[in-house]
Amino acid sequence: MFQKPIQSRTPWRRAQQLARALRQHLGLSNEPIPTDLLCDLFGLKTQVFESTLPLPRQPIAVAVPGPTGKIALHLRKFYPSARRFELARFIGDALVTGSRTEAWFVSSDIPTERQKIQRAFAAEFLCPAEGALEQLSGDYSEPAVEQVAERFGVSTEIVNNLIANQEVNR
Repeated sequence: MFQKPIQSRTPWRRAQQLARALRQHLGLSNEPIPTDLLCDLFGLKTQVFESTLPLPRQPIAVAVPGPTGKIALHLRKFYPSARRFELARFIGDALVTGSRTEAWFVSSDIPTERQKIQRAFAAEFLCPAEGALEQLSGDYSEPAVEQVAERFGVSTEIVNNLIANQEVNR
């Protein structure tokens, strides 16, 4: 059974702890997470996730659990790495809210605490700082960042933010 970690005061720190705890529970260490596993964690079929394309310029992404256990997914991102990030945000939101059957999950750019937690969770869950920094080995060049982003299935922005956050935390 998955147990949530002790809560930190800052949203991004809570999200990182939650992502690390879930990775540990799943026995993932610092390896990339396959899309199949992301879908399984949220109760989606990979084929449905990959074939559900967004309408242009959607302001939010929404996942709506139905009474039969099926999830209506309305993503707003087109690129595979961005779609994986949205799905990881929903997984983090489900862990924080504690309910898949009673709540809608919303992903937006609004700077609320809930959205900050989602983004920080997704970043650490998909691209754990320890694993990414280990692969970078001090080389923060654009090709090295691109290689890490590709390996973990995230955008280069996620990797660059991770690097910047590590500099702040030193």
